[in-house]
Amino acid sequence: MKILIIDDDIEILKILKAFLEQNLKATVTTMDKVQLAIVTIEELRPDIIILDMIFNGENGFNLLKKIKNNIYSKAIPVIILTGDKDKNSIKTAFTLGACDYIIKPPKTEILVQRILKYYNEYKKVVNPELKMPVKQVQPDSAQVPDPSN
Repeated sequence: MKILIIDDDIEILKILKAFLEQNLKATVTTMDKVQLAIVTIEELRPDIIILDMIFNGENGFNLLKKIKNNIYSKAIPVIILTGDKDKNSIKTAFTLGACDYIIKPPKTEILVQRILKYYNEYKKVVNPELKMPVKQVQPDSAQVPDPSN
């Protein structure tokens, strides 16, 4: 399992990285700046993204929107992990495509269970070779029997 954590708090990145690597045996990559996040996501193809909403001079909502509008990352589950308790922020995050919203500091057992839940759901709908959503194949119109016959 590959996890990408994007947060501007270096201490939180270190703690989460060590915890998730030890408890989930995951490969964890961390970023403290959002500027190169989309390029990193396209190259890394993580299974889960953990994203803070509050950055110095940046807006996590803008990054979430970019993640969900990118063909390579739109299916990746994004868990928001933030100190922002505002109800409008929570609503906006879910509207933009976040799968979960967890307030800092997280209870570690809950974070692990949610990561596993979304990881397992993601694996059911994504081609493991390409890390892209599996397309539903529609039958060719010439193969569909005419209902009037």
